[in-house]
Amino acid sequence: MNEKRLLKICLVISILGIFLLLSIAEFSQPKYYQINDITDKQLDTQIKIEGTITKTKDLPGLFLLDLKDNTSKMTVVAFKDFQINLTKGENISVTGKIAEYNNVLEIIADEITIKNDS
Repeated sequence: MNEKRLLKICLVISILGIFLLLSIAEFSQPKYYQINDITDKQLDTQIKIEGTITKTKDLPGLFLLDLKDNTSKMTVVAFKDFQINLTKGENISVTGKIAEYNNVLEIIADEITIKNDS
């Protein structure tokens, strides 16, 4: 094979690989749930929920947030490495894993985003 043909093949394969990675990243986003739809079948599953903070509790090393949507409410555990200021009444989006503590389901936050009400 000559060098020009080999270069073209490598370029095409590289571009196809980039598009494949981008599409995988797009479709591997966690599934959005209403809080009422979360069951123990989702334990250790990465999910996304949205709601309004109804209560905050500051503990050593973590924050506990009560998050309410139009179906139910759930506790969100956020470790203090989040560089975000959260207050009661804010609308947020939480991505994290479902866990069980004292027979109650909660979400361990990996990502918290404040939703803009525009």
